[in-house]
Amino acid sequence: MIKRKLKLIAVVLCIFSFMISSVSAAYIPSDAATLQTMSNGGNTYIYSDNPEMLWDGTTSNPGSWVNNFSGRSGAYTIEQALTSNTMYDAYFYHINKTQSKTIKVGVYLYTTSGTATATIYNKKVVSKDNSSLTDDAMCASVETGYQQSTNYQTLNITTDGTFIAYDTISPLKLINGHVMFKTTSSNIKCRIVFLDSTSSVNPKTFGKATAMSSGVTGLFPCDVKYVSYNYSNVAPSGKHGFYLALAGSAMGNNAGEYDTGLNTINGNTELQGNYGIVYNMVLSGCAGKTIRITADWDSIWSSSSGTWCVCETFAYCPGGSTSSWTSQRIHSIYNKRDSTNTKTAYTGSEPTYIDVPVPAGGNSYNFKFILPGSNFGNVYFRII
Repeated sequence: MIKRKLKLIAVVLCIFSFMISSVSAAYIPSDAATLQTMSNGGNTYIYSDNPEMLWDGTTSNPGSWVNNFSGRSGAYTIEQALTSNTMYDAYFYHINKTQSKTIKVGVYLYTTSGTATATIYNKKVVSKDNSSLTDDAMCASVETGYQQSTNYQTLNITTDGTFIAYDTISPLKLINGHVMFKTTSSNIKCRIVFLDSTSSVNPKTFGKATAMSSGVTGLFPCDVKYVSYNYSNVAPSGKHGFYLALAGSAMGNNAGEYDTGLNTINGNTELQGNYGIVYNMVLSGCAGKTIRITADWDSIWSSSSGTWCVCETFAYCPGGSTSSWTSQRIHSIYNKRDSTNTKTAYTGSEPTYIDVPVPAGGNSYNFKFILPGSNFGNVYFRII
């Protein structure tokens, strides 16, 4: 009986170990092949995620939140003077941490004098008030919806200003959004603002928000990263694959992946994970093979989110056509962390990785990927 139990345990451990290795449970530098290129493209990127938590002092503070409603009805996270005929992509991700306040969050344009025209091209804003999806899946729906949107609209902007993308969020709810636009003149400023939804104060009069110590708000040079990979580039481990959206200590391992932000709210100048940015890949020599996408499950399990976060939802576009944007939710290879801090294998039916077949016959294949908000970086793309 004892020998049989030990043998069974050994078999289970072997199966568990194989399952973990087959889906790349952790960030392993030796599994990453060298990328041929990573360069910038797309539009100027206005990004707002600090302060991520919008708090007014009415709920318990873990120590990192700041009260941005003390003596005022709202604030802006970033104000950017716009250049005429330049395309901008404005992104925001914020959470209402008040007890009873409904908060309006959005992108606000106003002229410094006279009038001007702004043209909206793409837009997708989702508030958790209007979504039954989990946070990770909701943010993925923002990305796919934004990429496929057709919100062409021309607006007249005056000194009074107007919101071009916004929604409201109830207490303890999340909001996430994108809007792509350009203007006809350089007398327009863009703010990303949050305010008490009952306020009648013009957002252009708000002061700047007080930043949290973590999180990023700033201006970045692009919303697209062009990536080239050739199957002949083999990782030190012998695998064919690479990581994107590198995070933590892995940041900097892909040359050209991260840019230094300007007009930042504090000293945080790098957008860890490149949230909302399109990785536009050209994969060579991969015809007839499969792209297997997996998350850094070990780092997620070990993080503060490990007690509740067991799923990731990624947005991707096979073949590169706009109509092909989709998303898929995958489950961790582990169950969520409990009080014993013991890793236990997930044995449910949800997939733990995404497989995307590459058509046979072509010399190169276009594949796009976005890391949505509420998800984690160090995403592995293995070619099998």
